[in-house]
Amino acid sequence: MSSNSTNSSSEKALVCVGFCPQVSLFQKAPKCFSSDSWVKLADGQRQNIGQLQPGEKILTYDSSNFLYSEMILMLHKSTRNEALFYTLQTKSNHTISLTGEHLIAVATEEGSMKYIAAKHVRTNRDSLYVIAANGMLIRSPVIQVTYEIKTGYAAPLTMTGTLFVNDVLASVFAHVYSHTAAQVAMTPVRWYYTGSKLMSLFSSNENKQSENIHDGMHWFAQAMFNYALQLYPSALDFEA
Repeated sequence: MSSNSTNSSSEKALVCVGFCPQVSLFQKAPKCFSSDSWVKLADGQRQNIGQLQPGEKILTYDSSNFLYSEMILMLHKSTRNEALFYTLQTKSNHTISLTGEHLIAVATEEGSMKYIAAKHVRTNRDSLYVIAANGMLIRSPVIQVTYEIKTGYAAPLTMTGTLFVNDVLASVFAHVYSHTAAQVAMTPVRWYYTGSKLMSLFSSNENKQSENIHDGMHWFAQAMFNYALQLYPSALDFEA
């Protein structure tokens, strides 16, 4: 294991190769993707993750197939607050920046997929799922983990519970140990969203724009987190 400081892009950065120590800074920071990230829309165009609107279809994965899934709401967003991000770089030169408790897809030793917190990703051990130049989903080893303090973050919720950020597969959930359990817990939100569409409550531009006017955590996400923290804290990955 070796580690060294780096001044590329930020004076507040640490690069680790091999085992990286746990970082205690900003433990209460929101758990999202950095605002300089992008996703791919159904028309093939790239969209800044913080500019997504409810109803837009973005590239996701349902455990076996690519599909374009609607963005339901923004779980958490800020354009001006700082957070500590884990920037993961793969051998294929893909990078993704997400906060420590955010779940990301990695390959197990048996070759199956599982979701772990970004803070547990290790070089020389873990591989991420990325989209190759030929459009295929491949596994690419993590070669570098960089800790960076950045300004701005966003966490969109999709129907599938997944998304590709910078062509890297990740969960939309954080602070939980189980991606599957979190997806089940969000079932009422998906029902409400689908029902609202049928009732044309999400059809107007005014409704789409008002969803993202204010920074902060969405009230439902905050309520679900508080509920779990009080009644089922063992399901949460949270450091007070």
